[in-house]
Amino acid sequence: MLISSMFPMNWIAFHFPKVHVQYCFEPFAFFHDQEMIKGFPFFKRSMLRALKFFYARRDIQATQRADKILTVNRGTACWIEKIYQRGSIPTYLGVDTDFFRTVTDEDLSRRYAGQKVIVHSTDYTPLKRTDVLIRALPEIRKEIPNLKLLVTHTVEDRKGIQKMIQLAHQMGVDSYLEMVGFVAIEKLPLYYSLADVAVYPGVGSGASAASLFVLEAMACETPVVRTSDSVEEVIDGESGLLFHPQDMEGMVRKIVHLLKDDDLRKRMGSMARERIKDVYNWESVNRIFREEVASFIK
Repeated sequence: MLISSMFPMNWIAFHFPKVHVQYCFEPFAFFHDQEMIKGFPFFKRSMLRALKFFYARRDIQATQRADKILTVNRGTACWIEKIYQRGSIPTYLGVDTDFFRTVTDEDLSRRYAGQKVIVHSTDYTPLKRTDVLIRALPEIRKEIPNLKLLVTHTVEDRKGIQKMIQLAHQMGVDSYLEMVGFVAIEKLPLYYSLADVAVYPGVGSGASAASLFVLEAMACETPVVRTSDSVEEVIDGESGLLFHPQDMEGMVRKIVHLLKDDDLRKRMGSMARERIKDVYNWESVNRIFREEVASFIK
């Protein structure tokens, strides 16, 4: 048996006379996610079009011929069905709830005392829409003057960082933005627990359907405001709030609503952690994965 993930791993596995199980996080975004592709400069878009011309059919063929396809949730399963015309089985993403839990750091608490803190994670790609959140800060600030947006990142992109800093300066919200940068994994629960709200404004045909940042923040009992590209992670009105990707006024309104209501945040945060423990625990992910793989063992 061979277990592959994304292209070209699926194409390599396709050439071996073995049972092939593909864990497809999403259809290969550089070929199939037009929202992501159109966000790149002209030269990169041209390169991706050329690569798609030569290789996309191989990606599709390999996935269509896989003996079984696993994926991260029902949202990505729908996209796999659309692109590859194949059904897939969601395992969901796993979160270590013993590690990601509510914790307090005295230094961070003192540093941001008296402030309403929003946390956002980015890789500076157009899909994450960090710029959209920064552009919304002036409207949020009208209602929440003691505001602080902490931006962490998973990719070191100096141009991306500078672009966000310049945008904040243009919007007049420099003092409300802090580019925290890369946070070591052992400190992530500290930042998630510190935040009053986590915000995920990301979009995409499939990439936005699953976010570990969202799930880890929820495990730390931090309610999330996110796009409705996924309706599985955050249950709207229970463990957080959803907004349509194009409804920026709705995003601002829901962020402000949560920041103003301490009781609501606490209630949603508690329900968020319970959802992670119920659906996104590693034991459940492991069980689904083992059962599907075991179906090929005689």
